[in-house]
Amino acid sequence: ARNGEIGSLSWSGDEEGILQLKEVPRYVELEPGWRIETSPYSDIFPEGLPIGEVVSVDLPRGSNFLEAQVQIDAPIRKLTQVYIIENLMRTEQDSLEKASFQ
Repeated sequence: ARNGEIGSLSWSGDEEGILQLKEVPRYVELEPGWRIETSPYSDIFPEGLPIGEVVSVDLPRGSNFLEAQVQIDAPIRKLTQVYIIENLMRTEQDSLEKASFQ
């Protein structure tokens, strides 16, 4: 949210409420306390949705990319309402994206 950089966010399944942010270029000055939100480049989620806060940052040995742990804003066990998102145009979108890179 602070600087418009992007990375890949996933959940390893190890720790509830902690996501892994990867593929952040090492030149980014990512620090604990930074807020993370969805980017305009997602084909699933709208831009600007708050996700959580960076709690730790690491530069794996020999890597050009940072890895961070992100504490999500909402405790999963306490959610009472969630949205299932289905992209009804996914097949068409995939074929258009594939065609644009050829």
